[in-house]
Formats: sequence, structure tokens, C-alpha cells
Amino acid sequence: MSDLPEYLPDPNAVEETESEPVQGFSEPQAKRRCKEIAKQYDGRNARVEHRARAWWDCLFEVWRVDDD
Repeated sequence: MSDLPEYLPDPNAVEETESEPVQGFSEPQAKRRCKEIAKQYDGRNARVEHRARAWWDCLFEVWRVDDD
């Protein structure tokens, strides 16, 4: 068995899911909004990792995976 914690999904598992927008965002609107949020991290002290994290955090908030 792997040494990954139980709450993490199996990286080798293949799962077919469909994502759909929530909160009334279309995909282009969601991407635009996430870029705006990521720009907050632009600056001399902002690291690329922080901007990338802001981008993905935003995408996960705006989009959800449908389990049905």
C-alpha cells in the first residue's frame, strides 16, 4: 500500500466526472475572475508558487465536480 494519507484520492485511479459552473459563472467568466484574484499576488514579494496557488484555489471555489 502507498504511504499517502487515506483522505487523498488514489493517484492511479481513473474517475470520470463532469465539472459544471456554480455561482452563475461561465467558464470564461470564471477564468477571468481567477486571473483577477491571482493578480493580487503580483508584486516584488509575490512568488510564482503563490500566484499559482491563488489561481487553483479560485478555480476550485468557482467550479465543482459533479459526483452523480
